[in-house]
Amino acid sequence: MNTELWAQIREVFHAAVELPPSERAAFLERTCPDPATRREVESLLKSHEDAGDLLEVRASPPHS
Repeated sequence: MNTELWAQIREVFHAAVELPPSERAAFLERTCPDPATRREVESLLKSHEDAGDLLEVRASPPHS
């Protein structure tokens, strides 16, 4: 992936992640005319959400 394309993907991802999930699809439709770019941003958003879920899970205290 070239540097310019990655910069565009990163910029769109950072803007999309700030939006409520319900508004992201419309935003990506407007900002990613290229389906491959949109899929990449959607993949990053999914990974971001999955990582957030992981971080929210609290470990139980160790058993004595």
